Amino acid sequence: MKKIILVTLGVLFLSGCVQTTALLGPAIIGGSSGSIYKASLQYGANYMIKKSTGKSTSEHAFGLVQEPIKLRKEKKIRIKLTNLLEQHIFSTRKKLLGNN
Repeated sequence: MKKIILVTLGVLFLSGCVQTTALLGPAIIGGSSGSIYKASLQYGANYMIKKSTGKSTSEHAFGLVQEPIKLRKEKKIRIKLTNLLEQHIFSTRKKLLGNN
């Protein structure tokens, strides 16, 4: 019972720390680069990308890289399907014309 009470109290007291750690990233960037402008610009750009696309910058970049790979795979499948259908059509024509 003591563990449950301690965990519950810990969650209640430490849940307020989550909001302050969200601003820790830009503060570290500003401290390491020495430029508050750079830190604020990066934070603003990340926020706008997240708001417009619904993805973080890394998720958005990964999606842009994966998209051409998917298109290449779809193109290969389409070419294989076209070749298969052409072969089937030619063989069917030969059978039909050979029987007449």
